[in-house]
Amino acid sequence: MPVGADSKLDALGPVEAPEAAAGTDQAGIRARFSRVLFGQSFLSSVLRSFLTLAAGEWVARLIGVAIQVWLARKLTPGPYGVITFGIALIGWFGLVVDSGTEQLNVRDISRRPERFRELADRVLGLRIALSIVAGVVLASVTYLFSNSEDARTVLPRFALVLPALAINLRWMVLGIGKAKAVALGNVASRIVFLAAIVLLVSNPSDDKIVPILEALSEATYAAVIIVLAAKGYGLVRPRIDLVAWRQTLTEGFPLLVYGACRAAILTADVVLIALILGHGQVGLYGAALKPVTFFLGALGLFSVSLLAGYSAAPENERNSLFRRSVLFGSLSMVAVAIALSLASPLVTFVFGDQYANAAAPLAVLAWALPLAALAVPYSSVLIARGRQDVLMRNNIVGAAFNIGTNALMIAFVGITAAAGVRVATYGIMLFLNHGSCVSRGLAPSLAEVFTGRIPRVLPGRGRA
Repeated sequence: MPVGADSKLDALGPVEAPEAAAGTDQAGIRARFSRVLFGQSFLSSVLRSFLTLAAGEWVARLIGVAIQVWLARKLTPGPYGVITFGIALIGWFGLVVDSGTEQLNVRDISRRPERFRELADRVLGLRIALSIVAGVVLASVTYLFSNSEDARTVLPRFALVLPALAINLRWMVLGIGKAKAVALGNVASRIVFLAAIVLLVSNPSDDKIVPILEALSEATYAAVIIVLAAKGYGLVRPRIDLVAWRQTLTEGFPLLVYGACRAAILTADVVLIALILGHGQVGLYGAALKPVTFFLGALGLFSVSLLAGYSAAPENERNSLFRRSVLFGSLSMVAVAIALSLASPLVTFVFGDQYANAAAPLAVLAWALPLAALAVPYSSVLIARGRQDVLMRNNIVGAAFNIGTNALMIAFVGITAAAGVRVATYGIMLFLNHGSCVSRGLAPSLAEVFTGRIPRVLPGRGRA
C-alpha cells in the first residue's frame, strides 16, 4: 500500500535502474515481491525492526542451542532438569520485575520518542526495587520447598538473575529506533554465557554455577543496550518517583496479570511435570520444547515490533499492516510446524540417545506455532488500543484451562499429553482474542484477512 503524506512510517527507498549496477534484476524482483507480500509501510517499519531483532535473536538462539546441548550432555537429565525448572521460575518472577512496564512503554515511547529518558528513568528505578523484592521471595521459597539437596543449592541462586533483568531496557528502546542495540546485546549475552559454560561446566555437580553465569549473561545484555541507547539520548539513571510508580503499576496491572497467565501457559507444564513425574521427565520435555521455544521467541519479537509499528501508524494504514502480519506469521509457522514434526526423531541426534522419548512431544508441540502466529496480531491490537483488561480476562481463561487440564493429563498420560494441552491452549487463546477484537471492531476477522475483504478503517473501532 503506498505511503500517504500523513504516514508516520518511512517509505521504501527507490529501486535502482537496471543499468545502475550488476545484479539489479534480482534486486528488483526481490523489491517487487516484498511490496506485494508486505506493502511498503510494513516493510519499512515493522518488518525492518523485526528482521533486525530476529537476526540478533536467531544468532543468539543458535548459540543457545549449543548452550543447551552442552548443558544437557554435561549435566545429564537430572541436574539439567533442575536448571530447566530454575529458568521456568525466572520466567514467573521476571513478570513481577516487569509488571507490564515493557509493553506500556513500547506503546507510549513509539508515540512520543522524545519522552524516552523521562519514562525510562522512573521505570528503571521501579524495576530495580521490584527485582529486590522478587529475588528475596524466589530465594526463600526455593530454599524452603526444594525436594532435593541439589535443587536447594541451585534454585535460590537464580534470584541473582532478577536485578540483571530489571536493568535491561530491551523493548523500551524500540520506540527510539534502537532495534540494533537489542540485537547486539542479545548476541553478546549468549556469547558470554557459552564461553563461560564451556570453561566452567564439565560434570553434573557444576550445575551450581549455571545460575550465576546466567545472571552474568543477562547483565551483559542490559549493559550493551544502555551504552548504545545513551548515544543521542543520554545515560539512563534509575529515579525514585513514588507517584509515577503507583500510576505505572495501576495501569500495568492488567498486563502483569496477562503476563502471569502467559507464563503459566508457557511454564505450567514444565512445573507440573517436575512436581508429578520428576526432574528426569522435565529434562526430556525440556529437550522437546527447545526447538519450539526457538520459534516462539521469534514470534515474541514479531509481536513487539508489530505493537510498536501499529501504535505509531496512522489509522488508514493499520488494517493493511494487520492483514500482512497475520499472513506472514501464519504461513511461515505452518511451514515450520511441518518441518519440526517430520524431523522430531532427530532429537536423539542433537541431545543424545537418552532423549529418545522427547520425539513424540516435539511432534505435537510444533503445532502450537501456527496457532500462536495467528493470535499474536490480535493480542497486539488489544494492547495498542488500550484494551489490556480484555486481554487479561482472556488469558485468565486460557491459563485456568492449561493448569487444570495439565494436572490431570500429566498424572495419567504423561509428557506427550502435556504437549497436546499446550496446543489446545493456544487454540483457545486465538479464539478468545479473535472474538474480542472482531466483536469490538478493533481488527478484521480471520475470514476477512484471508479473503482480502477488509475495509481500510473499521467502522466500529473502539467499542467497549
